[in-house]
Amino acid sequence: MSKKKKVKYVNIDLKMEGLTNNELMVYSHIKSLCRGVKPYCFASSNSLSETLNVSERTLYRILNDLEKKNLIKRETKASGRGHGKFRTIRVLTTAKTADI
Repeated sequence: MSKKKKVKYVNIDLKMEGLTNNELMVYSHIKSLCRGVKPYCFASSNSLSETLNVSERTLYRILNDLEKKNLIKRETKASGRGHGKFRTIRVLTTAKTADI
């Protein structure tokens, strides 16, 4: 018996100008993960790349571009005593697409 592949949907905000299709897709997905009380998410690169069907290297480039355009801010912190690191991705509320 074969497993059925889960279909994941991404909420895309088509009103933003100045972004490539991939940047728009990644930014919109991160924005949808950051809804609620906290304006950030803990999504891993592996999780984002699998959901969005892009390589981790491509995702890394896109995240760098989004950070340069002041749309997101990534923060990486050690989780303590050699247990690795965790990263938050924050959607900047002051981001203006006119500046892109």
